[in-house]
Amino acid sequence: MPSQSQAFSWSDPHSSHYDATTRRSHFSGFSLQETSYSVGDCVLLSPQKDGDLPFVGRILGCYADASQVGDLSHCIEVRAPELRIATSFHLVEMIVQALRRCRAFRGT
Repeated sequence: MPSQSQAFSWSDPHSSHYDATTRRSHFSGFSLQETSYSVGDCVLLSPQKDGDLPFVGRILGCYADASQVGDLSHCIEVRAPELRIATSFHLVEMIVQALRRCRAFRGT
């Protein structure tokens, strides 16, 4: 099984923007375990704490932080929650509605 760092890559490293003040290289997107994500996409996220509910969030930015090393340098900013998932009943319908709201907000 590959480690997370082997399954992670930046979408277009040649078009990244480096900010010398923050020591960050900003990217338009990334791939994780063969799935591509872009800034502005909505994603279903697992909670960090046991017992918390999954939620839909929007990717605000992604960058490599030169002040960190290894996997800690891969930074993804997400605005959340777009939607808290309360129960498994109608889960698919709730996710589709949240993704539609995200796309409408994004203008796509």
